Amino acid sequence: MARRSVGQIQNDVEKLGLEDLRDLHAWITELMMERIDAEVNWQPPTDENTVEVQRVGTSCYQLQLVKCGKPGCRCEGGKLHGPYWYLYQRKDGRLTKTYIGKQRPSA
Repeated sequence: MARRSVGQIQNDVEKLGLEDLRDLHAWITELMMERIDAEVNWQPPTDENTVEVQRVGTSCYQLQLVKCGKPGCRCEGGKLHGPYWYLYQRKDGRLTKTYIGKQRPSA
């Protein structure tokens, strides 16, 4: 199915009667509330290398131990680097991870 532009959808919506507009409004409001709730209440990925998790609004800071991936490094044997802070955020439905460093910025 071809994706329709917002302009095309707006043209179709302008042709609707009042009752259909009310139904559409109710449906869009419900859909938006579901999406907002999903964005606010999402859970960041955690594992045994996560030391600490701090929620700040819709973002999440995690203090994690990490492997560097260099051949022969001590982390191959289990002595991980860090811990380092990472910022997890949801943007446009996608999860982003940003390296922060040893110190978490103050809120």
